[in-house]
Amino acid sequence: MMKAISLWQPWATLLASGVKRYETRSWPTSHRGIIAIHAGKKWDDEILRECLSGPLAAALCAADVEPASLPRGAFVGVAEVVACVPTGGAVQPCGLEEAVGDWTPGRFAWDCNNAVLFAEPIPARGFQGIWNVTPEQEAQIAAALATPRRG
Repeated sequence: MMKAISLWQPWATLLASGVKRYETRSWPTSHRGIIAIHAGKKWDDEILRECLSGPLAAALCAADVEPASLPRGAFVGVAEVVACVPTGGAVQPCGLEEAVGDWTPGRFAWDCNNAVLFAEPIPARGFQGIWNVTPEQEAQIAAALATPRRG
């Protein structure tokens, strides 16, 4: 069964687009393999302000997305979790990666590769932690992976 994680925007799209390689969390994961990336519904003026300037604006530009077009309440892509390492260890973030994650010592960095941003978001309700997608959602995700994204 496919696993999923809900993230706030713009971090969900940045991870699914491959612009953000590491998802930093206060807890580790033993999950390895494909994980569906769900964009939560939360959105407020503070997040929008962060998206319009500084590191998040640069990251969104690199992902070729506009803050106003960021989908919420939907699966936006997938990535492959290949490792989970403590922050402050062997992985030393730099530049954009450092700016779009919380690298405080004592946290964990999930190393995500082979990210795929869907051409169209798949509406869905999210949950906290790592959760199981339904068989119907898994079929929708498989179909989205077969649909090329147009740039």
